[in-house]
Amino acid sequence: MSDEKAKGTYTLDVAYTHNMLDKSGQQLEFIADLLSIETREDPMYTRVITLLCDSFSANYHLWKILSVNLDNNLFYDEETKQSYILLGEKDITMLEQAVIARTYTAIELSKLNYSLRLH
Repeated sequence: MSDEKAKGTYTLDVAYTHNMLDKSGQQLEFIADLLSIETREDPMYTRVITLLCDSFSANYHLWKILSVNLDNNLFYDEETKQSYILLGEKDITMLEQAVIARTYTAIELSKLNYSLRLH
């Protein structure tokens, strides 16, 4: 790849990408279940519902960006014998924002005794 084409391009390891996809997929399932429970038990508990919706959105965007790039931008480095996905500045910025949003909503949910981790 020429230096001009590489400018503003980032890589993610494929194994790491699959790990992030799995984690986001699991959290999407947990969030959907929690939303269902919360709206049945106490439809007025807006803070939890809002945080769950925010977390669902962040995880969905993370999952979508990684899935699309894994399908379309896979790169194999002959020297290192490793596979990577190539990400442009826009995608890496959106990924970064989704990870930050997911982290902060998980912290807020944990303060309310809700966990999105598989136990």
